[in-house]
Amino acid sequence: MQYIVWFLYVVGAFFNFAGVVGILRMPDPYCKLQTSTKNITLGGISIMLGLFVNEIYLGLFPSFGLKFLLLSLFMLITNPTASHVLARSIYYAGFPLWHKSVTDHLKARKEAEQRG
Repeated sequence: MQYIVWFLYVVGAFFNFAGVVGILRMPDPYCKLQTSTKNITLGGISIMLGLFVNEIYLGLFPSFGLKFLLLSLFMLITNPTASHVLARSIYYAGFPLWHKSVTDHLKARKEAEQRG
């Protein structure tokens, strides 16, 4: 059982580290936000699942295990939602896309809102 726990911890640490590398390497805030949100959400949930499995192994499931599951669900809902709101606010604040970006799906909507 401890091997499963450590595997989940290592997977979580890997994805969190990959999120940090993505923040450092990506060219604009939109890419940085996307890569960090996906990786850190998956890494945090993996670590929380490792803690959950460890609590089951120790026999403490009712007290702490349920809290770890609820925190994982909270992270699964709030991290993507918060990153979406941040990306929209960055876009509407006028921060330019990376010069090699291919599409801008919000440009027509933003122009229509500004006209009327």
